[in-house]
Amino acid sequence: MTISTQLFFDQSVNQMRQQQGRVNEIQSQVATGKQVIKPSDAPDQAVVIARLKSALSKQEGFDRALTSVENRLIAEDNALTGLQNALIRMKELTTQGANDTYGPRDRMAIASELQGLMDHVVSLANSQDVSGNYVFAGSRVQTKPYTIEDGAMVYQGDDTVSSVYISEQLQLEVNRPGSDLFGPVDRSNEPGDGAKREFFAALGDLVSAMGESDYDGIHQGLADLVDMTDQVSLALAKVGTEMTVAESRREMMDELVTRYKSLLSEAEDLDYSKAVTELSAEMLTLEAAQSSFAKISSKTLFDYIR
Repeated sequence: MTISTQLFFDQSVNQMRQQQGRVNEIQSQVATGKQVIKPSDAPDQAVVIARLKSALSKQEGFDRALTSVENRLIAEDNALTGLQNALIRMKELTTQGANDTYGPRDRMAIASELQGLMDHVVSLANSQDVSGNYVFAGSRVQTKPYTIEDGAMVYQGDDTVSSVYISEQLQLEVNRPGSDLFGPVDRSNEPGDGAKREFFAALGDLVSAMGESDYDGIHQGLADLVDMTDQVSLALAKVGTEMTVAESRREMMDELVTRYKSLLSEAEDLDYSKAVTELSAEMLTLEAAQSSFAKISSKTLFDYIR
């Protein structure tokens, strides 16, 4: 079969153009470190990569939400633990003050320590997390929840309890209103009628009763402290449960993110050693084709006659 010079040139140029395109493609892969430069290069693989990236992005969003919840729970747990310790110490002091062996001066000293502990409780009620948000302000996280107005402690937060999704099906609470934790304590009158006293007002009553050696007030304060301690213990138990759930979810999420990253690396990242070897082979092939074309194309009919 006779091949015209023009056809030979066209075929040779097309072959070298394709070879050059393959070399350029591998060079781009090496430069970017990715197997797929354009979706059109490998549509099926590009779809897999896009889905993996989407799934990983979603998990990373949940990861950020979980981190926020964890920080919040840690701040809450620290505040509640401090609060529980303060109330337990107040119970110990009140029990001592209720003892007849203590005189008025002793009770004045106890009242002074109780006042210090009460101030500490107020500071714990105004605790903030690592982001500077108030832990017990409900949804008003930028508002200091407890302030003094006209000599009385006033709650400035709200009763909203917000939740955040840490997975597609699971959500955890990220705030606890102070109105729940520092709610009124129940008191019973002698006839059995129920009454309530505001949390901090009840603590103030105890400090005053202790300083004045008011036995009835001291015993009432001791009963109030039992109620307060029970409230805090329940809150601590709930936070502990949420921290356990968050920790479990963290382990699952870390494993899932690691798996997604591994799959994405397999689908997207380039095997450099293999790519460099292939690039060298393709360049040698291209150089050989160019060399052959240059030698053959330079020949004339007179060269063959000789």
